[in-house]
Amino acid sequence: MQRSATHGRLKDIERAHQRLGRINQRDWRASSAFDVKIATITKPNGKARLKVTFKRNKQWSDWTELSEGCYLLRTNLTDIDPKTLWRRYIELTEAEWAFRIAKDELVIRPISVLTLSLSISCQWAR
Repeated sequence: MQRSATHGRLKDIERAHQRLGRINQRDWRASSAFDVKIATITKPNGKARLKVTFKRNKQWSDWTELSEGCYLLRTNLTDIDPKTLWRRYIELTEAEWAFRIAKDELVIRPISVLTLSLSISCQWAR
């Protein structure tokens, strides 16, 4: 995107934001890793009309460094020890997996209901 803006292929700021949105949607996990700014160049230099700058998000980097190799479970249960909580989580994932397999084998699909509406018009004749 930065190269397209530098070479003058990306000129419209709205289109640049749409393109950035598509990139963020496609790579949603990494989208928080960078702070991207798109600005219009007031005095164009050559073909470039937009300036795309990015910098690494320090908070995101710190968080990934802290959480790397860890599995975090968030719960509102305060009186359960971590081992029991982990065991319950594993049981839940196994149950969900079993239901997913059963639905695939049975080819269960959502049932759609067709509703028909009938309109009647009457005219009184004298």
